Amino acid sequence: MIRINKSTEENALIRFALSDPNATWDDFRGIDQGNPYNSTKKLLFKEQSELCAYCEVSLQDCSENTKRIEHFKSKSGNSNLGENLHLDWFNLLGVCIGGSDFKNKETYDLPKNLSCDSHKARIEEVEKIADKNWLGKVLFPLDLQENNKLFNFDKSTGMLIPNTEYCANNEIPHNKFESTFQLVEETIRIFNLNCDRLNKARLVIFYDFERQIKIARGKSDINRIKFLASNWYGRPPKSFQTTRNFLLRDNLITSKIINLD
Repeated sequence: MIRINKSTEENALIRFALSDPNATWDDFRGIDQGNPYNSTKKLLFKEQSELCAYCEVSLQDCSENTKRIEHFKSKSGNSNLGENLHLDWFNLLGVCIGGSDFKNKETYDLPKNLSCDSHKARIEEVEKIADKNWLGKVLFPLDLQENNKLFNFDKSTGMLIPNTEYCANNEIPHNKFESTFQLVEETIRIFNLNCDRLNKARLVIFYDFERQIKIARGKSDINRIKFLASNWYGRPPKSFQTTRNFLLRDNLITSKIINLD
């Protein structure tokens, strides 16, 4: 999971919230034939580089019905600060539909291959969770550091694993657990980030990295490796950026290139 930087400039949702602070999300969706809602959704995903806020799958070429707006702190809950969670721009995340589309249903068993908010919703139902304010119970992308190292990557399985050393030396705001490690571990569980579907997708990234490094080393082409490192690391993020960052840091050559930038 990577940090999300949200703009602070006025947008359609902020304007609506200022004009009608007690309105609901459904009120917002219904105004002006849905145009303000659509522009908000477009801006949301643009600022996330068309990536799902949780699993980091690219939604660049996907249809609009495979993109969702998630209220991180459930709009059905109450805020102690009196804020309207329905219309809080900083409470919104762009997410995928968690493998519930027809194509993935044909390929992978459900519900064990659901992810992201689709899996979180199932957890809420199965575990009968009443408090749906997830702040501090899972990682919040707006609270993360740039290029954080909270996750390691298992190259044999494609799984994400909490980075024990990094977690021990870094605190996360609002954490309700005794350690950062536990928070990262619970984030993986709630969003099912290690389902078979996502593990296989991350392995594709790993195999592509290995192939490109092998070609560059065979040609003694350091410029090709430098281009790979600069293209993969940092901003704008790409699909499965957490995995890409780990692979670049873990490789002796690319890690040195990154450190020089």
